[in-house]
Amino acid sequence: MTGRFPFCLVWTPIPVVTALLPFIGHMGVARSDGVVLDFAGPATVNVDNLAFGAPTKRLQLQPEKALALRDQVNQSIRNGSNKATLASAWDDWLNFSRSIYSSRSYGFFTGACQALGLADYKPASDTRTKP
Repeated sequence: MTGRFPFCLVWTPIPVVTALLPFIGHMGVARSDGVVLDFAGPATVNVDNLAFGAPTKRLQLQPEKALALRDQVNQSIRNGSNKATLASAWDDWLNFSRSIYSSRSYGFFTGACQALGLADYKPASDTRTKP
């Protein structure tokens, strides 16, 4: 799989580990221009260079499902900005996530997932119960 993957989660196998446990791999999340950010290790965020190789799978995300981004765009419009878009909010959120992650210790199971949590991403298949 080559090219750019705007607004996507991407996945690549981890040598040996994925061979033994095929459901385990490494993930990254892409900006609006398709450049992939890889929350790779302690205070490390790779840009367009996944730690274990090129993406082999992708999941298209919908930025409008990120409630925090919609709120940010709506607030910017109310404040008179005519440049507020979901794409710019998505990229701002990724830059924010990157700045937070680069000061944290590494969590093998949490990198890209924590970044999605910061945006309050709610996929259509979200079946969690509401309080």
